[in-house]
Amino acid sequence: MKPKLIIFDEPLFYTEGLSKLLTQGDIFSNIGICTSTETLYECIKNSPPDFLLLGANSLVLTEMYVLVENLVNEYKDIKIITIGNFYEVSKIRKLFEKGIKSYLDINCCYNEFVKSIEALSSDLIYICDV
Repeated sequence: MKPKLIIFDEPLFYTEGLSKLLTQGDIFSNIGICTSTETLYECIKNSPPDFLLLGANSLVLTEMYVLVENLVNEYKDIKIITIGNFYEVSKIRKLFEKGIKSYLDINCCYNEFVKSIEALSSDLIYICDV
């Protein structure tokens, strides 16, 4: 069975385009889009995804730490992928300590995203070449 994905980022135009691209890739059974933490929690509560893609545009880093920690505490099976904006290694390390399973920079290509999904599906972690 194909996994479910929720994309949490802004702007909506970007997330909708990313969703359409990923739908064509035939990796996911369902892709949801959230642009606020309120809708994100509601979507996860109603139908927890297998993967959650957190973009760098939606939150400042300190908010992302809190969100990741809260989600991991409540939904242990969700594998969180963060798309960062060339974060320092110490910031990436802290995201992993909070519970993410994969880190990609904003300049990563589609193939790197696919590698990340494959690694997480095998219960591994993934970090792009930074």
